[in-house]
Amino acid sequence: MAAFLELGYQESEIVKQKTSGGTNLVVGPPDADYLVTAHYDTPGRNGFLLFATPWVGQVWGNVAAIAVMIPLFFMFTFVTGFAAAKALQAVNYHANADQLASVMTVILMIALFAVCILMFAVKNKHNHNDNTSGVLGVFSVAAQAAGNPELRKNCAFILFDNEEWMLLGSSAFARWRKKNHPGKQNSQVFNLDGIAGGDVLLLAVRKKFDGLHDFNDAMKAEGFDVAVKRSQMVYMSDHAVFKRGVMISLLKRSKAGPLYIPRIHTSKDTFCDLDNLGRLGGAVYRHIAKNIGGNAV
Repeated sequence: MAAFLELGYQESEIVKQKTSGGTNLVVGPPDADYLVTAHYDTPGRNGFLLFATPWVGQVWGNVAAIAVMIPLFFMFTFVTGFAAAKALQAVNYHANADQLASVMTVILMIALFAVCILMFAVKNKHNHNDNTSGVLGVFSVAAQAAGNPELRKNCAFILFDNEEWMLLGSSAFARWRKKNHPGKQNSQVFNLDGIAGGDVLLLAVRKKFDGLHDFNDAMKAEGFDVAVKRSQMVYMSDHAVFKRGVMISLLKRSKAGPLYIPRIHTSKDTFCDLDNLGRLGGAVYRHIAKNIGGNAV
């Protein structure tokens, strides 16, 4: 909140929206036609579940990892469960080996699955890309908009909580907005998520909509190598809860061609290209200002 006050926004323009287990920060009119958003909650240390490789990218990297990990998982639990059953049977000769093996295998499966889930709760101390960069991107656009009266009337800046927990923060805001401003369901949402550095500007959408083509052209005119992807599961972020939301991210291109997000949710997420981040923030600002007829200086 203090950062927005330093940019020149008034306390009357800032609302802390309480949600289930979190708080969204809304700066500017919540019924604005343009929303610039990012999530500020910290991801867990579960990068091993988001396998990405510079060879084949994110999607195929995950496919390969799953193809290897699932058989190994079952093999490990079966072998270990059988060995544990044999050890218990050695203590109790009357125990049924097959039943013991089945029980121990199930227990091991549950334990390993619980460990994977608990890794989501272990906060990652390094999150330059996901999503400190997105928050800085929102500040960048807000700083430029601070001196533009028309844009301040038509644009809101929102930092969502609990994106990492199934988009709880943005979902709560979307429900509140639909109830209190039902005529604003077609507002354009620019969601900045993972813009610390990359070769390709990804525009990910749940479904294509009017205005996406113009934004695509605008980013290309700014010199970005743009890729548009229609996916909600692969590129999951707060944009998915809005009818006209687009996730904006800077990704790497693998040697085979597909895109990937390097070092996400890991201790190695320590890089942030501030110059490129500022360039992207300026491009988003100029596009919005042009659309509302404001002075994009």
